[in-house]
Amino acid sequence: MPLPGNTAAFRATLWTNLEKLMNQIYSACGQVQHLQKVLSKKRDPVTHICFIEELQKESEASILQSFWESATGILQREFAFAAENSTFIRQAFEGEYPKLLRLYNDLWKRLQQYSSNIVTTQSSDVIGDHKDKGMFEQIKGSDYSPEKAFKSSIKTFENAYLSRSLSRLFDPINLVFPTGGTTPPSQDEVNGISKTISR
Repeated sequence: MPLPGNTAAFRATLWTNLEKLMNQIYSACGQVQHLQKVLSKKRDPVTHICFIEELQKESEASILQSFWESATGILQREFAFAAENSTFIRQAFEGEYPKLLRLYNDLWKRLQQYSSNIVTTQSSDVIGDHKDKGMFEQIKGSDYSPEKAFKSSIKTFENAYLSRSLSRLFDPINLVFPTGGTTPPSQDEVNGISKTISR
């Protein structure tokens, strides 16, 4: 918890650490994809069965999907825990939601670019009976949406930000157009509404 007068430094540290977290997630996704690729190519020397086939006997999900479900679940739990236990963190995420969303969108875009680079540079690699289609292609066949799962971890902050934005928008309108009022708004009142909308 920041000390009085030290909130700016705390916020800067919070956002810096979130950027580091997004970099760690990116790195981990690359490592998991690499692991999945290696397991798809290597075979047990005795039984000659692909290691990935042995792993998929236990679960229908790919290694990447299992990792992504776990990672997004952890993000959701930890963000909820942080918001419950620290009003400062909750206010930072709600008040600066566009910054949080930008971090999420940037990470998602980086993951998609990484995925497409892997596909184009190694399009001749055959894994089993199919080509490696990229980081989240294996997941796309199911009802599971990796992007929705990722963004669901910040859904509560989005809802709070949008409700606060709507109330900020409606406050000047309700002042200009009171219930039962019949007089038209003045030019200053209309200018005030347009300034609020353009912010």
